[in-house]
Amino acid sequence: MWRDFQLYCNEKAKQYLGVSKGAINNNKDTSWWNEEVREKLETKKTLFKLWQQTKDDDDHQAYKIAKKIAKRAVAQAKATARDDFYAQLETASNDREIFKLAKRKHQSSRDTATNKFIKNDQGKLLTSNEDIRDRWKEYYTELLNEIEHRRDNSKRNMHAF
Repeated sequence: MWRDFQLYCNEKAKQYLGVSKGAINNNKDTSWWNEEVREKLETKKTLFKLWQQTKDDDDHQAYKIAKKIAKRAVAQAKATARDDFYAQLETASNDREIFKLAKRKHQSSRDTATNKFIKNDQGKLLTSNEDIRDRWKEYYTELLNEIEHRRDNSKRNMHAF
């Protein structure tokens, strides 16, 4: 019953609201990304694809080693970037610079930095969090009322027999 409800909700949501392609820029912190990390992740990805094709234990072991190496490279790059951030904090000359650094760090660590946009029932694009939240509330209220109406009709039809 819940799976059917979920499928019905998703279908109706797509029909009424459309499907968003997501945020254009997610503002994730990439200050740690460098060429060394890119190469190690590319190697890991290639070895994973090879292992998936061959299903060989030797290829699996090579992939696991590359995965450890890539994980270590990412951790070291992130630690270096963090050290740079702390060095900037220590050399900040006033409160304003400290708050700027803190704000930038907070923005880069947020899970979602931008809204996903949806359309209202007239097709107008909604951009504010409040409008989007109100539209979802309105949509689910309509949806639940429609389901309740169907349930009532089915009960009436069953009693008619």
